[in-house]
Amino acid sequence: MSNGNQQLYVIDKTESEQEEEEELREGENPKDEVDDIRNRLEDIKLASQEHKLSEEQLKVNDRLQEEEILAMEAIYGENVIVLDREDGLRSFQINIHIEVSDKFVMSTTMDVKFGGICSEAMAIADDNSNGFLYSFKVQYLPPIVLTCLLPKAYPSHSAPFFTISVQWLDTMRISSLCQMLDTIWMGQSGKEIVYQWVDWLHNSSLSYFNFDNEIQLASFEKPDNARDRRAISTSVSPEVDIPSILKYNDDKCDEKFCQNLHECSICLSEYAGTKFVRLPCKHFFCHNCMQTYSTILLGVEKFEQWKSLLFHKTLDSMSDLVYCPRCEMACFEDEYHFAQCPKCLFTFCSLSQCPNPQCLVAIFRTEGCNHMSCSKCGLEFCYKCGKAYDKGKRHCNNCSFFSHEIIRVEREAMMKQRHAAEWHLERQRQILNQIRAQNPANLPHSCPMCCHIEYKESNKRYSNIIILLQMKQVENNNCIFCWFFRKIVGRSSQHYGPKGCKQHSAG
Repeated sequence: MSNGNQQLYVIDKTESEQEEEEELREGENPKDEVDDIRNRLEDIKLASQEHKLSEEQLKVNDRLQEEEILAMEAIYGENVIVLDREDGLRSFQINIHIEVSDKFVMSTTMDVKFGGICSEAMAIADDNSNGFLYSFKVQYLPPIVLTCLLPKAYPSHSAPFFTISVQWLDTMRISSLCQMLDTIWMGQSGKEIVYQWVDWLHNSSLSYFNFDNEIQLASFEKPDNARDRRAISTSVSPEVDIPSILKYNDDKCDEKFCQNLHECSICLSEYAGTKFVRLPCKHFFCHNCMQTYSTILLGVEKFEQWKSLLFHKTLDSMSDLVYCPRCEMACFEDEYHFAQCPKCLFTFCSLSQCPNPQCLVAIFRTEGCNHMSCSKCGLEFCYKCGKAYDKGKRHCNNCSFFSHEIIRVEREAMMKQRHAAEWHLERQRQILNQIRAQNPANLPHSCPMCCHIEYKESNKRYSNIIILLQMKQVENNNCIFCWFFRKIVGRSSQHYGPKGCKQHSAG
């Protein structure tokens, strides 16, 4: 499509341009922006005249400020963000969203070297110019951000200290907005003014600059501290700003679509936006009609396969979804990467999982070596590096069979067991010595199988006749041994007899 010397292009991003864009985006730090606003408000406060007020007037101002913030929260809801106090002064931020007509266009002129911003941005090249004119349609503009710091003299004697941040305006135009807010205050000084400021920015800021159907984005400019410190342009560069503005517009359009009711053009039924499937061509149909159509088109079996594939791909795209290592049930992890399976109630740490390099199923190691074997696809691989073993090999060339951490833990466990066994033996010796001291004739013997110390008990009914049982059973270990021979006995009937030992003997 052409008109005279003008040509229309739809340019796709190259890989290098995408990397440059990501680097520019990573350079943006919200914390730095907040710190910059705080520093500017501090400079504005220091440069202002301080009013000396009575305690009564200060209390009145404090009450009016609190009531005004509560009223703004009630009106604008989530768009009002109450910030931490600065030197005892109230501070808050308001995001002012602006909705325009569906024919509203944003455009900017760029050098040819910045080609390929976005597939939705049209580039028109003029032979008589040195660059491209990019234009795109939007319905929602990124918000105007008004940040206020309320001095103790507000509203009786002083206006709020404020900054205005906008992505799609240059510093000079934002400064004009600041001056307009000053004018509004001069007309209503001594009264609460924030609502009037927000209302004017929302309804009149575009018409103030005669932006009826188009906004010409300014070229990237470096901050100039000599200008109005209250005016902040958050524009980075066209190749960053344009995709950012388009993404914001798309997100807001999706949000509005889901909130409203729509009619399906097939069944003519009305549903909420969340019940529709939206296609890339901008057409949308209800889930029931799309499912029926897909079943007819693909057949029942293929449709079920497609639905299962779509379901699992959706699950895989969820960053907080993990799978139970015991029953493979899908679970949601918390901020500390712990999850509890709703099926088997097993609690585990998702950071201890290793993805199978072949089928991508998460593998969870509870103990043992680095050799993993997937129960789903049978692949054998190294838990430490995640690489599959070579055919015929059961070890990794780069990693040890046992990790140093596992060796350390197992050594600690062995040392604990050793100390526990030594303590147990020492305790047995102490008990043996106590028994020997109390009754030298009734010496205990230890079981030859489990080492449990046991001694014969006398029949208390006939205290003058000492009859001691020759066989003793240790119930807790299920051991049977002969007291006389100190050997394990299988069947007591085979052990007793003429060639064996007597069932009873004197102590």
